[in-house]
Amino acid sequence: MKPSADALVIGGGPAGAAVAARLAAAGRAVVLCERDAQPRPQVCGEFISASAVEELRDLGVAPMRLGAAEIRRARVVVEDLKADAGLPFAAYGLSRTRLDASLLDLAVRHGAEVWRGAGVRSLTRSDGGTWQILLGDGRRVRSRTVVLASGKHELRGHQRVWKVASNCVGFKMHWRLLTEQEAALGSGIELFLYRNGYAGLQPIEAGVANLCLVMSATTFRTCGMSFAAALGHLRQLIPALDERLRGATPLWADPASIARLPYGYLCRASDCADDLYRVGDQVAVIPSFTGEGIAIALRTARLAAEAVVAGVTSRNYVAAARRHVRWPMRVASLLETLTRRQDVARPVLSVARSAGVLPALARATRLRDPSAGLRGRSGLRTASERSSARSA
Repeated sequence: MKPSADALVIGGGPAGAAVAARLAAAGRAVVLCERDAQPRPQVCGEFISASAVEELRDLGVAPMRLGAAEIRRARVVVEDLKADAGLPFAAYGLSRTRLDASLLDLAVRHGAEVWRGAGVRSLTRSDGGTWQILLGDGRRVRSRTVVLASGKHELRGHQRVWKVASNCVGFKMHWRLLTEQEAALGSGIELFLYRNGYAGLQPIEAGVANLCLVMSATTFRTCGMSFAAALGHLRQLIPALDERLRGATPLWADPASIARLPYGYLCRASDCADDLYRVGDQVAVIPSFTGEGIAIALRTARLAAEAVVAGVTSRNYVAAARRHVRWPMRVASLLETLTRRQDVARPVLSVARSAGVLPALARATRLRDPSAGLRGRSGLRTASERSSARSA
């Protein structure tokens, strides 16, 4: 048993692995606890945007070296209406399995301890400010710093504060397309919009395509709570999606799934009263169709690591993180509201078919200032720095 660590990281997704790698590289003794003993599919679009590429580059990770598929175009479909445009930035498709493994390996190379199959049963804090986690196997670890990177899942006793979850469910399935379907998809990401939901299809590594879809819980119940029936319903509703999947082979017996998606959640400073450094989806949950979720995970991981090393409080850290993600979150939430209504989505897509509109929307949902760190525009300083400034 390791009785203590400089920092505990709960969760081994991109955010958790990246923050562990950065803290370990800064000389901190880091223990990362990941509940799954083996990698398993996560409900994620697996889109590596320009912002995510910048963050990965800063970590020394190159998507192309991991076999990522290059994505150069975006296509949006509403019923029989289509819009197609080149992306204004370089993007890639890469499975979470491969990305997560690469980042966890990076954390280990920098000196972090990665414990797999280490589900956290409880997280408590002593009067002296030291955290203690109790793992499912009975092990206990103490630290004065805890980074919460549990994704969209909640840690008992430390749930995110959000008012209403969307009445939606999400699914993900990998497919082996037919040769002609793979050629038609090419280096594009395709977004199919329908009432109260959307589906996204894109290539990832090794000639595989990733399909993610979101639909209302009401529609899912109407389909008998069956993924096969729900997908069949969408294929009838969207001929272009059916064309992409007809004869293709699903690669898993069952899809990855998630319910009560907290789209639009944005952590506030007051949510950090427990002094945890929240990263990734614990800070912000952007609508999936924007493809910026992985970028937010990696950006908040960098900011959190900088905050811990500099002695910046979790409240001040999350204030800086909000400044980085607030604008794309607002744009994405507005777009999601519009796409949920087909009577609005069709005229919006008609306008988007004009030259330059789709690329502009793609840029609008990207994180800004890729080189900006914790201080950047946030103006954050440690307590000692603020004291020195006042003395001067």
